[in-house]
Amino acid sequence: MLTLKLSIYTFNDLKRCYGIVQFGGKEVGKFREKVGNMEIAEAKKHVENALNVKIRSFSLAQGKLLYGNQMLEMVYLRIETDDNDEYFFEVYDESMYASSNTDVMTLYRKVISMAKYFIGDIELPKSKLIGFTG
Repeated sequence: MLTLKLSIYTFNDLKRCYGIVQFGGKEVGKFREKVGNMEIAEAKKHVENALNVKIRSFSLAQGKLLYGNQMLEMVYLRIETDDNDEYFFEVYDESMYASSNTDVMTLYRKVISMAKYFIGDIELPKSKLIGFTG
């Protein structure tokens, strides 16, 4: 079972939250591979189910990130809901970066929902590290 390490930050004078998820164990690569192997319409349907939202606009892209001398495979998702919420996910084998224009708890719940939907059983962190700046 995956132990999800999750940090989410928000800025008080902006409506923007940021989250970082670290995957571990047998779950490394699982999320990226599942989403990366889908056609865009199929991925949109699954993300709508995972987030329990109606999606107005959806982007799916695959690529690589050059981090120092290391090449990382990635999947990029951009979601705009009918409620005007926006979510951005960069999914790597061992981590995921997320940002949104929602409040911090909404992003926290959506990140957990995505991880559970695409990975399966996850062990949630025992405590929440939520940072506020601004």
